[in-house]
Parts: sequence; C-alpha cells; structure tokens
Amino acid sequence: MCPEKKINVLMITGVYLPEINGAVLQCSQLINNLTEAVNYSVLTSTNDESMCGYFYIGGVSVTRVFMPKKLKYKYIIGAIWFYIQLIIKLRTIDLVHVHGFSRRNAIVIAICRILSRKVLLKMTSHGFDDPMSIKRGSPVTWKIFRCCHAYIGISPAFLESFKKAKLLERNYSFIPNSVDSQRFCPVTQNQKNALRYRYGFLVHDKVIVFVGHFSHEKQPMLIYRAWVALWEQNIFSTLIFIGHTKNHFEVDEGIIESMSQDALQRGILPFIHFVEETSHVDEYMKIADVFVLPSKREGLPNALLEAMACALPCIVSYLPGVTDWLIDDGVTGTLVRSNDPEVWARKIATYLAAHGDQPKIGLAAQHFIESNFLCASTSQRVLDLYWKMIGEKS
Repeated sequence: MCPEKKINVLMITGVYLPEINGAVLQCSQLINNLTEAVNYSVLTSTNDESMCGYFYIGGVSVTRVFMPKKLKYKYIIGAIWFYIQLIIKLRTIDLVHVHGFSRRNAIVIAICRILSRKVLLKMTSHGFDDPMSIKRGSPVTWKIFRCCHAYIGISPAFLESFKKAKLLERNYSFIPNSVDSQRFCPVTQNQKNALRYRYGFLVHDKVIVFVGHFSHEKQPMLIYRAWVALWEQNIFSTLIFIGHTKNHFEVDEGIIESMSQDALQRGILPFIHFVEETSHVDEYMKIADVFVLPSKREGLPNALLEAMACALPCIVSYLPGVTDWLIDDGVTGTLVRSNDPEVWARKIATYLAAHGDQPKIGLAAQHFIESNFLCASTSQRVLDLYWKMIGEKS
C-alpha cells in the first residue's frame, strides 16, 4: 500500500444508491470501506428519469444517466451521453472498476483501452459474464473482454471458466463478496419475537423468505408451488418474497400475476407478502425460519451469504462452483438438485418442524461466513489489487 496518495477509481455500475440491489450494496460497501485510501466516483444508469443527474452520495460523486431499456431511442441517446461522461471522467482517473460485463460495459472497456486507462472487471454472474459464456458469443465481444488488465471472480466457478478459456491466470484474482456482520447477525428469541410483532407476524408463525427478482432464472414460482404443496399437507406457513416484481429488465411481470391469481383462488393470498424494495432485508431474515434460493444461475448470491450470516437455515439449488462451495449439504444448509416442487416442499418441511438440527446448521453457516466473507479482509484484497494494477505498465 502506498500512503502518499489516494488512488482515483471510477466505478461503473448498472444502478447505484438510492436504487438497491445486491450489486449496489456490494459496491457501496466497498467504497465506504476504502474511503481513506481511494477517491471513488461512480458512473451509473437508471430507468427513472427523475433520478438522472449529478449527485454526492456519502461524499462520493455519482453521475446517473437515464437509459430506459424499454425505450430504444432514449436508451441510445442515454448511452451516447453515458460514454461522453466516461471520456470526460477518464482524464482524472487512475483505473476503472467495471462491475459486471455487458454490451454497454464492453464499449466502456474499449474506450478505456483506447485512452490508455487500466480496467478491472468484476465478473458477477456465472453463466452470463464468466469467460466461457462470453467466448461462446460474439468474437468482437470476446476480444474486448480479453482487453481488461485484471479480473475478479467471486466464486470458484469463475476460475474454472477462466482456465477453460485459456486466459492468463496471473490476471485473475479470487475475491468473494462480503457481508456486513454487524447488520446481518443472529438474534435472540426475544429479539426475533419483537421484530415479528413489529412486522405483524405472530410468535409461532412459520416464515419462509425468498430474496430475488421475479425472473424465470430466480424461479420464485418453484418456491410458490412447493409452498402450496405444504399447505395441501396442512403444513401452514407464511411466504415472503423480497425483490422486484415489475419495472425491471430482468422481471417477468406475468409470474406475479399468475401466482397471485392462483393464491387468490386457493384462499391463501393473505399469507403471501410481496416486498418490492426494502433497506431492511436483514430484519426480514431475522424473523424467518428458513431461507430459500432456487436460482438456476448465480455468481455468488449476496442474499445467501446474508442469510447464512444471520444463522438462518438455508435451502438452495445445487450450482457447481457456486452454492456447493458455500453450502456443505447437511452441515451449513441444504442443497437441492431438483426442480420438483414436492422435493423442495419436503426439504422446507424439515426445517419448519419444531425439532431437528436447525440451530446447529444455522450456527455452522454463520461461522463459515465469519471465517471467509468479512468486509475488512475482502476490501483490503481489492485495494491491494488496485495498487498492483497502477504499478504495472500497460
């Protein structure tokens, strides 16, 4: 580390505060942790025209450009302005930290290389922006992907993809996402009861929580069908969905419509809670009995890390190199290799029972998170990578 000066880093994100998702929280957390060593600025986009412009958020300069994906001509105009802003900002930047690879960010990387700026790419979703996924696509996109000076992978699956793509391993760093263990932590039974009372739940209610967009890849309908199967077996519980159900490019709005209509016909709609957006995900996890993640694709699911940090028993889909690295089946949670709602229902029912290994499994999960995913250590690894990058010649 070089104490004489700060590094000037431009962070490129999909969205940024006050808009919230897992990626935003990871970026803002990193920025807050490295504020004494790094001068960050953020260039981002938004689908909300009222939010575009220049802001200071937590002392950080944030430029937000209106780029609505559903309005093609406005998206193109926004994209042009986005790249103009990028070029302006590059004059005072040491390196650019790109969060996630996309068509928009491919052009960002190309511009940075043309203007001789160092580029760090954080790959965020295995099966979407890992090297082999990009290599299978456009040759031009693959060529741009390879132009980055350094890459961050957040789970072992990314390294395997990196090797298969025959990229130089010296340019790869494994730095997982981190968890705020002060915020995401276990609570006592009395604290849990108090939180339940605040949110309108009874002490003896059984509560299942899902965090994620209403997209086909996140598979909320699979969990709904498993939950219905439990009701048909007279195993009653409340289901909480946290995540975007509309006005988001990843969302299929037909999912919630179909789910709501079915639940209404069955008379169980009052027992489903849809939380579109919240800054209190930690509190929902603390009132829950079990966390479910049925995703088909993930990079390193922040919500799962957070649930584990809360010592919340977790049932997740088996994703090689991702969830099987986080979950030791039967020890720190449960892995499910099936898309059969009945299978998920049986796994959930085990955790909803009044007896079993839930406390032991939850505490084992919490210990695993505390040993591997604390903010201070992961932030320091990013900072060390920054210094290494600006010390190397292009």
